[in-house]
Amino acid sequence: MKIVTSSNGKKKIKISNREWHNIGKKAGWIKESQIIPDDGYADGGRAYTDEEMDLIKIEEIKNNDNRPEKIKQIMDLYVDMHPTASGYELNTLWNDIGQMSTEKINQYIDQYVSIWTRERIN
Repeated sequence: MKIVTSSNGKKKIKISNREWHNIGKKAGWIKESQIIPDDGYADGGRAYTDEEMDLIKIEEIKNNDNRPEKIKQIMDLYVDMHPTASGYELNTLWNDIGQMSTEKINQYIDQYVSIWTRERIN
């Protein structure tokens, strides 16, 4: 962390990416346990594609036994894949999955969520 003084006398704090992530972990907006390595590369030495990242997220959601958290993860994934989604779309999704059992949510993921990935690629 550095304090940088500009030519007009204003001071700014400059922090590295690693320091930013450490702050995020302590504050709780970055999870410490991640499925992917910190360097963002797959075992073969290449970066994960968006499709691979989406599939990793989908599998993580399917393996989550906490139903409310699972619903939140699906909503977050939808917003991530469709950043311009309207409130109506999000409300429809919420109504679709909000009353489902965990088993039905997993069936929903198998039927529909993988389609979101293909839509994102096209």
